[in-house]
Amino acid sequence: MQWLSQLWEWLYRRKALRAARIRRAERTDLQIVCFERARQCLQLADRILEPSNQEEDFLPELLGTYRRAVAWLLCGDHGAHAPLAEALSHCAQRVAHAARSADLTIIEPALVREPFQDAFVPREQLQAEVEQLQVFARELRLSADPVCVVRRLRRQRYARAGGVLGVALLVVAGVAVGPFHIRWQTPTFPGSIGYKFPAPQTEDPRLQPASPGGRLHGVSWRASTYLDRCEPDKHRCAGATTNIFFHTREEQMPWLELDLGESKPIVGFEVTNRRDGFQDRAVPLLVEASVNGESWWQLAYREDVFDQWKQDVPVRHARYVRLVVRRQSSLHLEDVVIRTQHDELRSPKPPARTPGAEKMAGG
Repeated sequence: MQWLSQLWEWLYRRKALRAARIRRAERTDLQIVCFERARQCLQLADRILEPSNQEEDFLPELLGTYRRAVAWLLCGDHGAHAPLAEALSHCAQRVAHAARSADLTIIEPALVREPFQDAFVPREQLQAEVEQLQVFARELRLSADPVCVVRRLRRQRYARAGGVLGVALLVVAGVAVGPFHIRWQTPTFPGSIGYKFPAPQTEDPRLQPASPGGRLHGVSWRASTYLDRCEPDKHRCAGATTNIFFHTREEQMPWLELDLGESKPIVGFEVTNRRDGFQDRAVPLLVEASVNGESWWQLAYREDVFDQWKQDVPVRHARYVRLVVRRQSSLHLEDVVIRTQHDELRSPKPPARTPGAEKMAGG
């Protein structure tokens, strides 16, 4: 029955939560101060990244802020003050875990470099270091700060329990329909008996245009990768009954990019997560914008699991909007609306779901 115990732990996260709560209760005063200072540094970095500050060159200040955040996090994890290079070696396992979503060869030199030397670093290198340190610092806090670990494990418990409950309800609904309505379907996942791999496509699916829908026709989009071609008008994707209009593979920092056609004054956005399960895959979610598709600035950032996220932002002109999951995951959404001062630009919006038996997708 070991497998049953492992399944229960995966679902309920009881042992992991107990260990995290013990870590949280056993924190010293020094560790509490270190983790709080790290949180304040990351909050300050978010304020620097606000659209109203994008006209100024704050890269050295951002780099220094993320550097201090990492130093406080390593101090809290190690439980003692130490030079940054020494703290990196003491917390090597934690650093390696946080660096899975970032490039450690870029991060380490930026961390141990003296702050005054930042003035002599080329702007392109500073930009790359800031981007990598932003990801690294947030991942390090999620794994090092016991408060964040407890919060993350709770979200996992609720999301997984909700997914299992949803599957159970769908199975019960399918049985209630009656045996005469049950029919065999060819397995649609690799490795199953009878699975047929799709024929090679003649065109790059990342270049597929958005289907007409919402308040504006012809808004184009592309994603980092594609697991399968989704058909939201038929409520179908990757062999599942669902309303998502795209599905990336599992990868480092998957993204969806919308092209508004021309620069428009953006005032807000609305993101509808996949509502038939797996909502935790879409967080932490970064929403950013660009005029030329090369230089990006942050519009908003969210770590909490959501069904629908409506956000107002300071008015700023942009043509491209990109949604990025800042970790290894897969991304799938039902709808994205970009609000401007004159209209709303909407990604492909499927029609209302038709009643009947449904099948969950495992990804």
